[in-house]
Amino acid sequence: MKKLVDGRGLACPQPVIKTKDALENENFSELEVIVDNKPASQNVKRFAENTGNTVTNIQEKNGFFHVTIQPGIDANSKIDVKQEKINCPESKIILISSNKLGKGNNQLGELLMTSFIYTLTELKCKPKKIIFMNSGVKLTVENSQALD
Repeated sequence: MKKLVDGRGLACPQPVIKTKDALENENFSELEVIVDNKPASQNVKRFAENTGNTVTNIQEKNGFFHVTIQPGIDANSKIDVKQEKINCPESKIILISSNKLGKGNNQLGELLMTSFIYTLTELKCKPKKIIFMNSGVKLTVENSQALD
């Protein structure tokens, strides 16, 4: 059975996280992940290969990239280990003092920060607290993309 994951329109790292969820929680003989840019296709490819799966094809069709993945024998054992209860003895406190990550292009910095915050929500060991200060407070107000 073939499974499809649609990662079009999603900011990094969401296509990789959707791929991870499918690989961990679904049973299929082949997974096709569709993304809308080459870097996302390379990130999905790298993740799949690093978790013991085989990427059999990456093809561009109508401006979208289709990544075909076959689950590997080792992938199931790696995924089972990940699903075990994880002990988080010392949760961290995160301080965010800017609404951007890095310096340079402001739009890219804001996108990277939003992606960073999204990644925090997907961690097995979530932070104990997140403290926002200075321009980081902008991430917590109404209409902030980070709230999504």
